Amino acid sequence: MLGRSTTCNVSGYNREVIHQTRVYPLERRTLIANFNGAIEPARTIVSAQWDIDSPFAVNMSDAAIAADQRSTSVILSCGWAGDNMLRVIATFDDGSQMAQQFYVRCLWAGWFSDVSPANGASRLTVTAP
Repeated sequence: MLGRSTTCNVSGYNREVIHQTRVYPLERRTLIANFNGAIEPARTIVSAQWDIDSPFAVNMSDAAIAADQRSTSVILSCGWAGDNMLRVIATFDDGSQMAQQFYVRCLWAGWFSDVSPANGASRLTVTAP
């Protein structure tokens, strides 16, 4: 989906795919990891752990698990230009886990002297209600 959210449809077959997203400074974007096609129909997400390598360049907030418990999301606030790696580890109701990697590039727009958001969390964890 293009717009205010970017969705990664996690593959259970092609595990080497790293989802790529490009944004400009000061953009806010919801990043969604949809595990629907990667897990059995009966499985649900009970918790998700989001990690980022550079919390000063891209900040994460508001980690969530969707109502159907088959996808998880986090809101990204982009600041400084550069490359950022994110990862989500979803834990399912049977105790199994699956990780998905993300590459987020904050594009250079330095001629506007944009101000980076303050440092954010390097890890967010959310559990299903």
